[in-house]
Amino acid sequence: HDPARAEALAALAQQLMLEGDFVASAAWAEEARLAAVEGGDRTLAELAHAMDTAAVDAGYAGDIDRALALLDLAFDAARRAGDLDEVMRCYANKTTLLDLDLRREEALAVVKEGIAEAARNGLGLTYGAFLGGNAADILFQLGRWTEAEAECRAAMGFPPAGVAWFSPILYLGLVVVEARADEEASQLVGKTLLQLETVPAGQWSSLVLRTAVSLALWRGDIGDAVNAAEQGWRRVLETEDPVQIVVGAATVLEACAEAADAGRIKRDWSIVAAASSLANAVLPVAETSLARHPLPRTVGARREVDVYMATARAHSERVRGHDRPEMWAALAEAWATIPVPYQVAKARWWQAQAALPT
Repeated sequence: HDPARAEALAALAQQLMLEGDFVASAAWAEEARLAAVEGGDRTLAELAHAMDTAAVDAGYAGDIDRALALLDLAFDAARRAGDLDEVMRCYANKTTLLDLDLRREEALAVVKEGIAEAARNGLGLTYGAFLGGNAADILFQLGRWTEAEAECRAAMGFPPAGVAWFSPILYLGLVVVEARADEEASQLVGKTLLQLETVPAGQWSSLVLRTAVSLALWRGDIGDAVNAAEQGWRRVLETEDPVQIVVGAATVLEACAEAADAGRIKRDWSIVAAASSLANAVLPVAETSLARHPLPRTVGARREVDVYMATARAHSERVRGHDRPEMWAALAEAWATIPVPYQVAKARWWQAQAALPT
């Protein structure tokens, strides 16, 4: 009944989970759970840790209901053990699992519970700020941008450090760029890129890419948009994360399509050629990454990634000068089923643009 053994097994399971090896992680998490059960009350924290990881493994295997049931058990064990770190990890993972199933209103309710509990226990500057970034992400996807901005500013009220700071400032940058693209937006993008020198973008690489490209596009600087797309794409590839690669590809292809359109208007065929070259390099990588996506199509997040891939393909058609209104109409309807209102609006915009006489 050695607590150290249960702790080591749970740590191994978590590491494998973070590396995306959910099958191996699940096996070790079960070993850790059994070892923790043998230890009784002395190993409640290790039991919580093991079940928390097992929940994520189950979620990525497509069994969301089982994952949420495991998380409830992990929550209970963590609270009985008085392990606040594990309680906060449970909140973060429950938010992730609900978001995976596109149950975003439920995910938002959970993350707000987590922020309140973090504040009650003096963890507002760390876990609270990090969860604030998660809340802002969900609110942004739901189209509730004013609330998303407020959540980020609240999380940054007292400057937290490192990753806890990085999460809210990233989402603040995104919402301010897409809503206003003003001077503050430029400053936030600059701060984010500077912070990458000390905190690798990691799981946020595609978000950093999107924010930088969107700022340039809103300001009409096509050259900067393509440069940001090229630089950000390299960071996204380093993650080897299929989701980020597909989402990032949709952003890069959007920049390429805008550049190709501008080049054709100006009859500058070198711009069109450069945009086509980048697009032709990015799209096959995204297609290959999608083929190795770990989530089954029964999970909402996988369907969302499929729509991002369809968006990338549609922009690839724009690059080639084959823009068709019906293509964008179908995409708008697909985004409406997720739903992400902003993506619906963008697809409708391109639908209208494609319908205009040339």
